Amino acid sequence: MVFAAHDYSYFFDPVRGAWTRAQQPNPFRSNMYVTTLCTTRQGVVAWAEHVSYATSLFLLDAKGPDVEQDAAQGKTAASLRGLPRHGL
Repeated sequence: MVFAAHDYSYFFDPVRGAWTRAQQPNPFRSNMYVTTLCTTRQGVVAWAEHVSYATSLFLLDAKGPDVEQDAAQGKTAASLRGLPRHGL
């Protein structure tokens, strides 16, 4: 389970029954009404706002835990394997 609506992302480990917090603050604007999480083969991807209110994709890595900026690296959501063609 992933929670990403605050300044940091949180990851739940069901085996340990505990939450861990990402080491770095989210590189996207904390907004529980706009941020959308989607599971993919590459991991959990967040579609969220930047500071400028533009949206982008971010890869959440629970192994670190950390969040990588620009998961799509300039690609559209449809070009990421595992995401639906019509958005998140």
